[in-house]
Amino acid sequence: MPNIGEIKLAKDIGLKGGGGKSKYIWHPCEHCGCGRWVLMIKGEAKTKLCSKCSDENRRVSPLSFGGIVKYGREIGKHSNSLYLWHACIDCGKERWVIIRDIRKIGECTASIRCPVCSGRRSPIIQSGENNHYWKGGRRKTSQGYMYVRLQLNDMFPQMTNKSGYVFEHRLVMAQHIGRCLLKQEVVHHKNGIRDDNGIENLELMPDSLNHSKMSACANCQLRKEIRLLHYLIKEQSIQIKELTGRLQPSVRFR
Repeated sequence: MPNIGEIKLAKDIGLKGGGGKSKYIWHPCEHCGCGRWVLMIKGEAKTKLCSKCSDENRRVSPLSFGGIVKYGREIGKHSNSLYLWHACIDCGKERWVIIRDIRKIGECTASIRCPVCSGRRSPIIQSGENNHYWKGGRRKTSQGYMYVRLQLNDMFPQMTNKSGYVFEHRLVMAQHIGRCLLKQEVVHHKNGIRDDNGIENLELMPDSLNHSKMSACANCQLRKEIRLLHYLIKEQSIQIKELTGRLQPSVRFR
């Protein structure tokens, strides 16, 4: 039996920690007194309790706290963590609060205020200018179009999406002609700039087919890709003719 405080290398006691060069100390468990080899870190034993006592220390019974503490599964939570029935110090609302540290169970281990009183959650979700995330009601999509938010008293609410936003170029055209646009109607940007929504730059198309014909202009990306494909096809046809001319003499020789 080793003596208490005796230090040996890992390879001397049949362990492989640190390539066999790590130091271990014979240290008794502070709870049951059982001695065992413990890894040394900065000249001290890494753990004070053995594995058995450490596991028992983690198993905290809710009954030992007068029934004010329960496991998450017992109160409908999808967790085995402990929860404390705690009242907010401001509004007095009682709720289950998760216990972050079992060692401090006797103290206040969670927020002493409910989410509403602490300001992390507003009791009423503010919209529009009252919301602190408000950015003026305008935002740009990844395709380059502008979205604008309509007010409740606006005359074109049927054109908005679920969030209350509508494409600015469609709204400008609707205001110009005095009616809501149909779903199949398309608003075309004459200069190809999608965020240039002046009425002089917009043209109303009856459907998407006519819009596709108008979009194939010299400044549009579609026409540029078509010209690039034509160029690549031409270059490949020239290369094929050259290769065919090189192979013909060898075929005649055979």
